[in-house]
Amino acid sequence: YQFFLQVKQDIYQGRLPLTYDLAAELFAYAIQSELGDYDPRRHLPGYAAEFNFVSNQTKDLESKAMEIHKGLCGTVPAVAEINFLDRIKWLDMYGIDLHPVLGEDSIEYFLGLTPSGILVLRNKTKVGNYFWPRITKVYYKRKYFMIRAKDKTNEQNTYGFELPSKRACKHLWKCCVEHRAFFKLTQIREVPGQSGKIVGLENKFYGSRLDKNSQSMNMSARLRTPPTFVRAPSRRFHKRIGQPDGAD
Repeated sequence: YQFFLQVKQDIYQGRLPLTYDLAAELFAYAIQSELGDYDPRRHLPGYAAEFNFVSNQTKDLESKAMEIHKGLCGTVPAVAEINFLDRIKWLDMYGIDLHPVLGEDSIEYFLGLTPSGILVLRNKTKVGNYFWPRITKVYYKRKYFMIRAKDKTNEQNTYGFELPSKRACKHLWKCCVEHRAFFKLTQIREVPGQSGKIVGLENKFYGSRLDKNSQSMNMSARLRTPPTFVRAPSRRFHKRIGQPDGAD
C-alpha cells in the first residue's frame, strides 16, 4: 500500500510520464482503491475532479477515468492497487530515480539512477548512459556533480553536471553511491555458524555493516506478524467551476 502511494506521488510530480489512456486507467484504479465500487447515489457527476492524479489533469481525463471506474465493480482496494502496480512496472521510466541537472551547455537534463548505471535524459529521452562497471568514481564539488567513467577504449573521462544547490548535489552523490554499492554486490556468503539460515552480503563500500543489517532484517522477518493498517483518504479538492452537483 505504501508503495502504491509512493508511485502515485511520483506520477503527480512528473517522475513517471504516462500516455493518456494509461493515465485514465491508473486514475480509475486509484479511485477504486479510494472510493470502492461506483454508486450513483454517492458519486455525483464530476467526482473524479476531487482528486489530483496528474499535474496537467483535464476534464476529459477525469471523464475517461470515471467511465473506467464504473466497470471496476467488485474489485477490492487491495486488488485495485495490485493491478495499478502491475501496469506501472512495464513503464520505461519505472524504478528510475531522477535528478534535474544542467549540462556543460546549460541545457536541462535529468540524471536517472538505475540498477545498471546512470542514465542521462533530455526531455525524458535517453541521450547517454554510464554503466556501473565503467564508473570509477563519483564525487561533487560545491554544486557540481562529477562522474569519472571509462569509455569503450578504457580511456577515463570526467563528466560534470550542475545542480541547484550544494545540498541537492550532496543528495545526488549520496543516492548514487548507495545505488552503486547495492547493485555492485558481487558475493553472497553464509554467516559462520548459521549455515543455510542467514546470509550476508559483501561489497567494498559498506562491508560488515550490510552483514549486520542483513542478519537483523532476516531475524525481524521471522518474528514479525503481518502488519495491520488503515488506508488514509487522499486530500480532496473542489470540483471544477460549472460542474453540476446533481444528476446530468
